Amino acid sequence: MFCRFDGFHHDCESELCADCSVFLQWEESMRNVREIKWFDPKEVLPSDRDSCVLAIVSGDKSGVHLRRAYELVVYSSDGEWYSDAYPEMENLDVHWWCELPDAPEEKGS
Repeated sequence: MFCRFDGFHHDCESELCADCSVFLQWEESMRNVREIKWFDPKEVLPSDRDSCVLAIVSGDKSGVHLRRAYELVVYSSDGEWYSDAYPEMENLDVHWWCELPDAPEEKGS
């Protein structure tokens, strides 16, 4: 078998070279990122109001300028979006949002 990273002939599964290890970890993380489902807030809003979601937002307030920034936000029961980091920022423009992933399970000792 040829190495997926450097093209040399070795079995990366059993001899896991350092470069392959990093590359395979990167591949796995990208696979997880691709599984995230992004929602257009004009079409779908979070069903669980007042809970945090990840969003791509724009907004301005008191010297803070967000331009398509990734922020934790809340779609509140009053029908407004609020940034977790900048709660004073009003009228956030939410371009896309997604649910936060579940936390990893604790490994038993």
